[in-house]
Amino acid sequence: MPGTPGFDAAHLVLEASIERFGALPTVAVSLGNVAAAGFLLWAFQRAFLAPAPEGGVQRAIERVRPMEYLLGGLTLFVLLVAGFLPEPWLNLTEVATQAMVARFGSGG
Repeated sequence: MPGTPGFDAAHLVLEASIERFGALPTVAVSLGNVAAAGFLLWAFQRAFLAPAPEGGVQRAIERVRPMEYLLGGLTLFVLLVAGFLPEPWLNLTEVATQAMVARFGSGG
């Protein structure tokens, strides 16, 4: 999803794919990526937002504790910061990436 680190990673892979393989395979992969996101949203809707089945056993759900709100909020914050500001994370992995390119070649 946009604004998360996975979106930036997919964008970088697709950008490299255009240079290496051309536009047609990259467009096909992009459409597959969009279809996968749509499927995940559909599955989320069916799993978490669908009405409860008739006659099913329903248990009482405990209230969320303040610590769970804090941890969930911190996780969301880190994901959004890493998604909207990927440069520090890319700089952190630059040395390892360059070492892999030097060892395995650029693929060309």
